[in-house]
Amino acid sequence: MKAVIKNILKWILFHGIYAIYYRLQCCHGVEKDSVLFLDIRFLELCDSFWKLEEAYLRENKKTIHIFCLGESQISRKEYWKRCFTMLKHIARAELVYVDAGNSIISAIPLRKETKIVQLWHGCGAFKCFGYEAGLQEPYYNNISLVSVSGKEVVDIYSRSMHIPKEDIMPVGVSRTDVFFDEAFVSTARKRVAECYHGINGKKILLYAPTFRGNGADAKMPRLLDIEKLYQALSKEYVVLFKGHPAVKEEIMIADMYKDFFIDVSKSLTIEELICTADICISDYSSLIFEYSLFDKPMIFYAYDYEEYVTERGFYYSYQEFVPGPICSNTEEVIECILTCESQTPLRVQAFRKKFMDGCDGKATERIIQAAEELSQK
Repeated sequence: MKAVIKNILKWILFHGIYAIYYRLQCCHGVEKDSVLFLDIRFLELCDSFWKLEEAYLRENKKTIHIFCLGESQISRKEYWKRCFTMLKHIARAELVYVDAGNSIISAIPLRKETKIVQLWHGCGAFKCFGYEAGLQEPYYNNISLVSVSGKEVVDIYSRSMHIPKEDIMPVGVSRTDVFFDEAFVSTARKRVAECYHGINGKKILLYAPTFRGNGADAKMPRLLDIEKLYQALSKEYVVLFKGHPAVKEEIMIADMYKDFFIDVSKSLTIEELICTADICISDYSSLIFEYSLFDKPMIFYAYDYEEYVTERGFYYSYQEFVPGPICSNTEEVIECILTCESQTPLRVQAFRKKFMDGCDGKATERIIQAAEELSQK
């Protein structure tokens, strides 16, 4: 009975209160040539919007508005309040860019003068999401265009978002353009070296696992054995650990290992680390798509594969999909690290060509062009 009442109240809030408020805000009319960057998940504009904002500011032909909802970083009460501000911005924008789904945006009667472009926050397609992962309520309604990393994943995004395939465009992902910017890559490498002088010319292992559980209650996975890594690799390598932003807990590192195993979760961006790392160790994270652009080795520490695939589900067979060796313990990871640099990058190159063919450093240009054509219809 409680669940039924909760669903009724939610429906009234979404389709009644929020929808009416949005309609009232529409009375003010659309602001001509206005662009809204709407970050659903965070309280500051994330990397999905960086290159777009830069491009629009350079052209100086549009009025740019920015609003960060921050749904993953605020209380539920604060979230409901901030949604009113979000709807006010949407009601007056001609073009809206988002990088995640949202049930409230999906519930409003969107005016025809406003177009919403879904940038999404990851490349490729790895773990099941949206309706393919069992989503029960509308989450991607009112989206006019979705930009994805390549032709291979168009059908997957169409099924997972319930959006027609003709509205899924493999024009590339804007945030990947930085990896083709020589100045950005060079600056990123200098910044990493300056922040951590202990690297001293050593090779960099980027260790970036995803979280376990759900996004609202994300947990740290079981980590590799730091002592064993230190004993086997410390003369030649340094490990930079990047935790998933949804995980709030911090890892404990003994003082004797702090110059070897360094937690950079709060100090360096994932883009800076992708540009810098010699080898990437991950598990089920979508960052492997971006990292593949550099044709460097990847190792997969998938100690809980059977459990994880049962909970989340994959679009592809994990063993056939990942472009690198799969390990179940620290010893296997160490062995792969010591041998993987001698292997040819053909597997990574094939992976990149399959999933990232739309990412060539000019994705932002194509996204803006497609969005502008859409807003003129």
